Amino acid sequence: MNKLKETLKNLKKKITLFAVVMLALQPVLGLAALPAKTFASVSTTGSHEVVINEIAWAGSTASSNDEWIELYNTTASSIDITDWRIEGAATSGSDLTISDGIIPAHGYFLIANYAANSESSTLNVTPDMVDSSLSLSNSGAQYTLYDDTDNIIDTADDGSGVPLAGENGIVKKSMERNRVIADGTLATSWHTATTSVGFDAEATEMGTPKSLNSLSDVTPPVVTGVEDGHIYNVDVTPIFTEGTGHLSLNGGIAPTWESGKPVHNDGVYILTVTDAAGNETVVHFTIDQTLPDFTLATDPIVAGPGVKTVKITVGVDGPLAPQPATSISTGGREVHALGGTWELKLTIHDLEDPLVVYLDSSNINVAGKYEYIYNIGDFVGKKTVNFDAEGTDLAGNYTMDPSGSFGINNLVLSPVIPPTSTVVTAVATTPVVDEQFGGSSSDQGEVKADTTIKKDEQKPDDNNQKTETKDKKNIPLWGIIFLLILAGIGGYLFYSQSPEKSNGKK
Repeated sequence: MNKLKETLKNLKKKITLFAVVMLALQPVLGLAALPAKTFASVSTTGSHEVVINEIAWAGSTASSNDEWIELYNTTASSIDITDWRIEGAATSGSDLTISDGIIPAHGYFLIANYAANSESSTLNVTPDMVDSSLSLSNSGAQYTLYDDTDNIIDTADDGSGVPLAGENGIVKKSMERNRVIADGTLATSWHTATTSVGFDAEATEMGTPKSLNSLSDVTPPVVTGVEDGHIYNVDVTPIFTEGTGHLSLNGGIAPTWESGKPVHNDGVYILTVTDAAGNETVVHFTIDQTLPDFTLATDPIVAGPGVKTVKITVGVDGPLAPQPATSISTGGREVHALGGTWELKLTIHDLEDPLVVYLDSSNINVAGKYEYIYNIGDFVGKKTVNFDAEGTDLAGNYTMDPSGSFGINNLVLSPVIPPTSTVVTAVATTPVVDEQFGGSSSDQGEVKADTTIKKDEQKPDDNNQKTETKDKKNIPLWGIIFLLILAGIGGYLFYSQSPEKSNGKK
């Protein structure tokens, strides 16, 4: 028992010694408690919901300390920026804290060293916050915007040398963010103000406090490979040397589109290219590689006695569908507001000179199809007439359909009323019998002629008589036998009932 107690006592001493050693090594082993305050960041340059949009670091002609800094809300919702801070924006590079503030959607928040009515200020707009501790350095400056939980929201300037933009000359010019928001630590994200908005009337400063930033570059991006309003029947490849492109198809979403990437599918496209200064170039174009599709039909029309007319209908499906024309040029090509031209040609063959007709929007019927009515005239010895339709659509796609034809003999004419004829009636003379028949030989001709006429007149009756006789001979034999049997039965019954027969039986 004593040995067990001694063992437990020694173990207790060892546990105590281990605990003391672990406490001593706690900082080395990283087992210390977490600090009360941590700093987290979305990225090194910020999430850009709110950006540092304009910096007037050069002051003004009224005072070198007439400095201000502008924040911009890039989102569609208002943002509460209470207790946010701008690192490096106060005296001696300390933090400038925003005690209270809300930025409206796509709105501005202006922080100034002086109020607008101060003699030391050239501002003609009311700052949202006035703080005399605001101090913007003319060299080596970098400003970082933190939210109330110390997330980095945005960073401006690179912290070395002169500011990335702005001028401190006779005319003081602010440092403006490009309209297309990018990394604020890069010189390509900034430009020097070129316009003056929001200042006193006599001020010479350049800047846009609480207004849309000016454009240092007013030249829009150049786009080649496609032309605005043009229609293509081949793949196209848009090319632009600056900016970011977005391409939409048939009014849908517009994903990013790289310069030099071909466009293949049929449809209506809108390409928008925006450069770093916010300049835009918009190109509308259409790709149509679908051939026109024709439906040919004919409809005979009776235009009057003896006049053969045919109506040829050309139904067009797809790219060549009827649409309002702005003008019609020579040669049958019709010009449309889309910027392209199309042509629908109808050719009627089997004539001495084939008839060529160019159909345009004036030939469209109520059914929306192209219609041409042709007076056939006299086609001697022709049973059918062939025709074809050729179409070139706005994009230049060509189709020919030679399957049209119509039959001349099948066209029904209006009944033609024959002209009224004069009926001549022969007058018979009294026959004179010649010597053989009691009359002269000269009269025999008249008699024979008269007889011939009478025979001719009698022919129809003779024919009728023959027909009647034929009808009578057509009584079947079984019918005659049946009638004879009936007659025999009737006679027997009559005889058996006669009085003499009755008396004989008695």
